[in-house]
Amino acid sequence: MSTKYAFMNECGDSGLNFDNQETSTHFIITAIIVEENDLQKLETEIEAVREKYFGNGEIKSSNVGSDHDRRKRILAELSKIDFSFFAVVVDKRKIYKDCGLIHKQSFYKFINNRLHMELRKVYPSLCMISDQHGSKEYMNSFRKYVMENANQSLFDSYDFWFNDSKNSILIQLADFVSGTLSYIYDERKHCPEAKTYHQLLNKKRIRIEFWPIEYTSYVMHAENDTGEFNHIIAQTALRLTNEFIKKNETNDDKVIKEQVLTLKYLRFKFIDSDHQKYIPTRELLNHLNQYKNIKLNAHYLRTKIIAKLRDEGIIIASSTQGYKLPVRETEIYDFTDHASTVVIPMLHRLKKCRDIIKLATGGKLDILNKPQYKTLYKYFEDEDTSGR
Repeated sequence: MSTKYAFMNECGDSGLNFDNQETSTHFIITAIIVEENDLQKLETEIEAVREKYFGNGEIKSSNVGSDHDRRKRILAELSKIDFSFFAVVVDKRKIYKDCGLIHKQSFYKFINNRLHMELRKVYPSLCMISDQHGSKEYMNSFRKYVMENANQSLFDSYDFWFNDSKNSILIQLADFVSGTLSYIYDERKHCPEAKTYHQLLNKKRIRIEFWPIEYTSYVMHAENDTGEFNHIIAQTALRLTNEFIKKNETNDDKVIKEQVLTLKYLRFKFIDSDHQKYIPTRELLNHLNQYKNIKLNAHYLRTKIIAKLRDEGIIIASSTQGYKLPVRETEIYDFTDHASTVVIPMLHRLKKCRDIIKLATGGKLDILNKPQYKTLYKYFEDEDTSGR
């Protein structure tokens, strides 16, 4: 079994006093994900970037700061290197001050565990290494907390420890990615270069998990569509998605787990800047098949996941381009058009078959005259009555 390594570092603080202009609006933690066999190669390549842009110092986002030209040059260099990352972006403004996370240690433990929890779902053999912070006693209690929450099975292998960023070039890389993400998401630091940073990091990200999720905060207005119901459609689609995830996130049923993972990815794309684009079936399958014990194909995705989610009332738009949570009226019509091209011809063929059999048997056999077909029977009877 191949072991994955996750090198983690963060940007932002745990403070919730936003009257203080020094308090970040967001806390971001990033994990650089790498196969054990690729460790040495990646470390060598990142080390070369460090020497070129940081000399004898560490790769630190804070050392680049708001020198955006320098940051873009470094990101352009990093974009040529094969690595990937997963991140959790926390909007601290949505955290209630009486929820127990006002204490720094509780905050760090809780947020880090959200990242660890997502990674453990994907990788059955995983080593997590985080930048050192706090006292030795605190780090020991932190490690104990992480391992107690791992819920390992007999087939899983997890470990977690701290390392000084001076001794880990990949923890330094995680610092730089987290810092760059802060220029995209943190309201105190958001800048005109945010779109460029997003593009440069786009191919490196596995997923970004936003927390907490409040559907009203992320409803997008379509840029080129003035449908009067866009806001309601987007708001409803995201609310229903969030409710399903919250209700079923701890469910052990295999299919429901797959449905939750699918909705999480659709939600990520909805919240992120890709909310206008359909997600190709192949991309969705590639994402889901990263998870342990999951190997899906397009038919399974369509019939066991998407169809069943729609049965639960989840609104998922689809077209020949793929799937997405809808943000506009036109995307609902895409789904309607797609459904009509499948359903109407099938109904027409069924009617033709029924009519031929009835005629051939002198009306003695009606293939729809059975209890399990009563809905279809009524549909065709109503159609005949109305003369359509």
